[in-house]
Amino acid sequence: MHIVNENAENAIENKSEPMPGRHYTALELVNANFPDPGGYLGGNHFNPGTLAMIAGMPGAGKSMIAMVMGERIASDTFFGPLATKRGNVLFVSEEMDERIPKKRLGRLFSKDQLMSLEDSYRFVFKPGFDLNEAPSRKALHTMVKEYGSKVVFLDCFTDCHRADENSNQEMAKWMGLVRDRTAIELGCCVVFIHHFRKHFGNEKDDIRGAQAIRAALSDLIYLTVDNDVPNTGLIKFDKVRDGAIRPPIRYGIEDGEDDSMFINFTEAA
Repeated sequence: MHIVNENAENAIENKSEPMPGRHYTALELVNANFPDPGGYLGGNHFNPGTLAMIAGMPGAGKSMIAMVMGERIASDTFFGPLATKRGNVLFVSEEMDERIPKKRLGRLFSKDQLMSLEDSYRFVFKPGFDLNEAPSRKALHTMVKEYGSKVVFLDCFTDCHRADENSNQEMAKWMGLVRDRTAIELGCCVVFIHHFRKHFGNEKDDIRGAQAIRAALSDLIYLTVDNDVPNTGLIKFDKVRDGAIRPPIRYGIEDGEDDSMFINFTEAA
């Protein structure tokens, strides 16, 4: 015969277990003082603990513009009209080998500029990430922690995973894990570089893949080529979770002497 020990069962049911999460009353939340870390680009872009994306047309210069953004953040200098906040930058390239970025850096920046960055701007090539899998997410986490990176560019989105880009379930899952276990845990912003669809029309639906990709982002920046003015394009801020949409920025690429290259930025109407 089974004898029920009611006192023992009641003790188990009433046992106090710690509840996960941070808890507030409404008044406590309103009165709480949370420091605003600010974004690394323009005050409200590339905030710590978030995912962002730079997407664009073929030939729009996505990787090059991202490299310039990285240098501006690492050196705490203006990116066009936008102020930056200094932070270590990591640029991870799955798409290119060392030769093209080496040439671009040499054309865009002087050796004195690059020397002044010291260890604040680092590059990693061909790590073979599949961020849909735990070992790659752990490797990314280790790199970011080791280098103290605050902004991490991943070039490009498609080459950083082997998941089904058209699956909302798969995209939401692994992007959420990258956000929670790298961006939030280490206080950095992870910026994916991505492509438009082959046939693009309405920009809001132009990034390749499932809608879950867009939903996971705090910032979405588009680059489009201006076909009327050679070697120019527009940087458009399509999604800004923390603040208002800002006006687009026009950029122009010019060749200088001694194989140098300049990118000029102006606010566009």
